[in-house]
Amino acid sequence: FRSQAAAHPFEIQGRVLNKAAGVVRFRASDPTIDSYGEIIDPDGWMFNQRWDKNPVVVNSHNYSDIRFILGRGIRREVTGNALEIDVEFAINVPSNEAARAAFEMLDSGFLRACSVGFMPQKYAFPWSEPQVWQDAVKLVSGKYHLKPEEIAKLRGIHLEQQLSELSVCVLGANDNALAKA
Repeated sequence: FRSQAAAHPFEIQGRVLNKAAGVVRFRASDPTIDSYGEIIDPDGWMFNQRWDKNPVVVNSHNYSDIRFILGRGIRREVTGNALEIDVEFAINVPSNEAARAAFEMLDSGFLRACSVGFMPQKYAFPWSEPQVWQDAVKLVSGKYHLKPEEIAKLRGIHLEQQLSELSVCVLGANDNALAKA
């Protein structure tokens, strides 16, 4: 299991969709090469095993205790080249100070990043069989119009992945995994 987030070279203003209900939309992942040198193919997202049964949103990939639950996913959609997730923060749960703090930080623009936690299902790495790696590189480079210098940075390609959780965090691996206007 490895956690990762998403990004793109444009500015996204962090705003809530519904302040009273504590709902925020996130661009959770896209095919940007992340800080690990990896790409997650948006077409490979799978939800039915974990996410749809328990769409948990946690604080910085910490799911060791219920105190780290910030909210729940109420909508998820792969749209264009991005996985978008709407989160309902547990702001109306009196004992959940962390959810209120995270929501207030998002609402005020001081916090914007998120990161996906997932179980890889189909992937390729440079140490994979050469043909597996070459086929994966060819697929994502053609699909997402990667430049030669971007291809040279690739260290892993996730072609199918099971979403486990979404984390609100200080820094995600993907520069584009942010609260979205």
